[in-house]
Amino acid sequence: AYGSLMWNPAFHYAEEQIARLHGYHRAFCHHTQVARGTAEYPGLMAGLDRGGSCSGLAYRIAPADLEAETRILWNRETALPVYKVRVLKISTDQGPRRAVTFVANRDSEHYVGRLPVDEQVERISRASGRLGSNAEYLFRLVDRLKELGIADRHFAQLRRHVAAKLEKGSESDSSPQKS
Repeated sequence: AYGSLMWNPAFHYAEEQIARLHGYHRAFCHHTQVARGTAEYPGLMAGLDRGGSCSGLAYRIAPADLEAETRILWNRETALPVYKVRVLKISTDQGPRRAVTFVANRDSEHYVGRLPVDEQVERISRASGRLGSNAEYLFRLVDRLKELGIADRHFAQLRRHVAAKLEKGSESDSSPQKS
């Protein structure tokens, strides 16, 4: 898990542990027009994009729950063709493991690649959809990363910029109107 699965897994698991994946990094590389955005103001969703490395969570599902809980996860992560399912090697404190991962599908119409930071800030601060605001998604993710002791400078920087933009917007919304 590298995105919303870290703070809202929505399936039952027996264990979670911090894991590192080499060859992929966490990035806002998909647009969404439903979950955290609209057609008019599409939001951004995290994905694992090629290059670098990334720390996140590895979940272990109990054998008795494997079929039902995997189905929940599969339905959630493959509802749109934004990910490719890969079994990749991860590193944990208990040693190397193999994990089912969902990596960015660069052929998907939802893939936006690496957007400039100012465009990410604009989209995240403005977008909201069926599951809430895009800023909330970012804030929850960064909070969970911090709680786990996982450093992600890019996402922490995005949070600061989005929070500042939202604060600036709320100040101008509450300023007295001139007659």
